[in-house]
Amino acid sequence: MIFLSIFFMGLQLGATACAISCMPVMSPVLLANGENKSRTLKILIQFFGAKVVAYTLIAVLAFFGAGLVKSMIENSFF
Repeated sequence: MIFLSIFFMGLQLGATACAISCMPVMSPVLLANGENKSRTLKILIQFFGAKVVAYTLIAVLAFFGAGLVKSMIENSFF
């Protein structure tokens, strides 16, 4: 359950425009929740992995959305 909550927290924060700026703020918060080094690393990987997934999803949606808009514009003019 903790894995999913950390993953979804990273996914939600990954959908914002502050990817680089929240890393210095969120890393100490996440590091404080780890009992040992391996647990802390696991938390950071989960959180920032979710951010990578979120940005990848946003990029894929933008890519296909741009293609859709382009085809709609081309079809309306010709």
